Amino acid sequence: NLRVGESQNLERNVIVMVNTVMVEKSTEERTLELDILNIDPNYQRHGDGTRKLVDAHVERIKREFDPKAVLFIIVNERQDGTFWVIDGAHRVFALIDLGYTHWECLVYRHLTYQEEATVFHKLNNKKSLTARLQFESRVIGGEPKAVDIVRICRQHGFDIKANVKQLPS
Repeated sequence: NLRVGESQNLERNVIVMVNTVMVEKSTEERTLELDILNIDPNYQRHGDGTRKLVDAHVERIKREFDPKAVLFIIVNERQDGTFWVIDGAHRVFALIDLGYTHWECLVYRHLTYQEEATVFHKLNNKKSLTARLQFESRVIGGEPKAVDIVRICRQHGFDIKANVKQLPS
């Protein structure tokens, strides 16, 4: 049982592919202060004058903010005890702007710098959901604009092939 103010650290082993070699690394879920998280400008989109965070993306996160839909910030605790964001820099800045001081993080321990960059690439090099799947999930989730689009199209005899049998009320 946990008391207020205590946190539960869940440890697990994660397999990371690095240069086609399997490397087993320990991770844990921890609540960290957002202001101690560092962002490396060499492989992140921030800070070096040529690649800055996309302000529009931070603003979109803030505008559409739902705490249930904000994932863990993925970080690495380097050998020197500092924490470096691998994935989630835009979320960090949006959370800070929204007044949050702490957030749940998935913390790797002692990845090398090269492993950090490799994990960043693998996490950000996935195929996006198709526009159709994005739209259908918005309709099923009851997003008012998406539901209205389907209703209006159906009222005028258009079937936009949304895989939605019954619209949310």
